[in-house]
Amino acid sequence: MYKRFTIEELQTVQNNFVSNFYAIVKKEHCTMSIDFFKKIFREGNDVYYFNRWEAVFRFCKEDNEDLILMDEKEKVQVVLDEVSKRSFQNIIKNWTHFKNEP
Repeated sequence: MYKRFTIEELQTVQNNFVSNFYAIVKKEHCTMSIDFFKKIFREGNDVYYFNRWEAVFRFCKEDNEDLILMDEKEKVQVVLDEVSKRSFQNIIKNWTHFKNEP
């Protein structure tokens, strides 16, 4: 069972969702989340990321272009519509800047 959060709620709750997502984006050599989503959804609308044999993240793209992000480690789910995709992009951009500071 997943804990479902909005973008606003995700920022107020203590979890590793953003850092887990950022690790996957970095591993795929993408700089922005939008680029990452374009890359992974070329092959299909349901994508899993594994660490060895364990699923760590799941991405789904719905017919109405909404995205569902599920962190399998944290059991956290976030649904992104067009507005929240931009907000999430800003969160990742800020996270990237924060991680690159000395």
